[in-house]
Amino acid sequence: MVSFAAASIFVAACGESKSDQGLVAAAGTASSGTAGVGGTDATGGSAGTGGFLYPGGSGSQYQPVAGTNGGGVGGAGGAGEVCVGDRTVVNLDDYQLLIDERCSKITGKLSISYVQFGETTPALDTLTTVAGDLEIAATSGLTSLELFPSLEVVGGVFDILANQGLTTLAGLDSLREFGHLNVTKNPVLVDLVGLEGVTVLGYINASIKIVDNPALASLEGLQNLIEVPGVTIDAEAVTSVAGLGGLLHVPGNLYLHVGATSFAGLALQTVGGTLGLSSPNLTSLEGLADLTRVGSLAIANTLDALSAPPVDGSLSIYDNPELTSLAGLPEIPSPAGVTIGNNAKLTTLGPLLSWPADTVVNSIAINSNPKLPQCEVDAFDAAQLNASCNATCSGNDDLASCN
Repeated sequence: MVSFAAASIFVAACGESKSDQGLVAAAGTASSGTAGVGGTDATGGSAGTGGFLYPGGSGSQYQPVAGTNGGGVGGAGGAGEVCVGDRTVVNLDDYQLLIDERCSKITGKLSISYVQFGETTPALDTLTTVAGDLEIAATSGLTSLELFPSLEVVGGVFDILANQGLTTLAGLDSLREFGHLNVTKNPVLVDLVGLEGVTVLGYINASIKIVDNPALASLEGLQNLIEVPGVTIDAEAVTSVAGLGGLLHVPGNLYLHVGATSFAGLALQTVGGTLGLSSPNLTSLEGLADLTRVGSLAIANTLDALSAPPVDGSLSIYDNPELTSLAGLPEIPSPAGVTIGNNAKLTTLGPLLSWPADTVVNSIAINSNPKLPQCEVDAFDAAQLNASCNATCSGNDDLASCN
């Protein structure tokens, strides 16, 4: 049974909070420090950015809590320097100056934009932390992110934007934490390999946004992601969501638009905000069986259709041109309303017909489903004691019979 915390479900064509006892993320580096290895900080390495503690039962109030210093000591060779302020790179000369600085940490923003990279560009092999934003934008000649083999933390927004030759994110293998990841308008990016090290994001508003990458055909690279406060992925060339199979908890919103026929492969358990699932090819709701709590559930044939959040506590299944069955829809206790409309191939209400009589607490609107027997609609309406169709259940198949 899926429980709703002031929640809704909206299905149109297109978190559970941590346990009451709380949870300490296993991926945190709080107890060990890294300075002894890289010599990047003589007083304890990266402990201040690791060790994320999740207070129990708070839902969305996840805050990064600095861990105890690991007590590492600076490396003898001086593997890197703390570089104060921002760094801006717009050509290869700027990039060489940045290499020469041998920064282990940049306290401000790092922007690398409009650079024409060669085939043998050396890496920023000492850089582990960018405390502010990191922008990699409008480059040419950059096919991967092998420039950043040691990068672990981006404290602000990590923008990967409009890089004309970027085919993969490989090279980010050390990345563990960021405030927000935005991967947008990279025309030849085909997968997300390189993000395997990201498992649990602890910053309170951390999020991942991956949109407008027309060649992106696989979510490979996200398979180790377990929890993130917010996710938006728009990738219609993706035909399988198995790459998100490790994702269990999203305290905020999750919007996913792909080209799959179902969402088989998902193992989601809790979504604190809106769960928006979208595909123009959707034929079934398979993939939602593990869902135990959701704020709202939206399934539409375009990501734009999910932009207006559904009314809290409602279930809407609307404008799904290929959807034939509601099989896979988990049991939903007490939705405020049910709206099912404009589903050209839907032939049965399926699991809704077995809902208890007091399930729907407000309104029912089931209309314009030309293959859905009106007698099923009438039976569902009659069975619900606290809600009724009134004049909002029409345009279905009036000639079909019900056994």
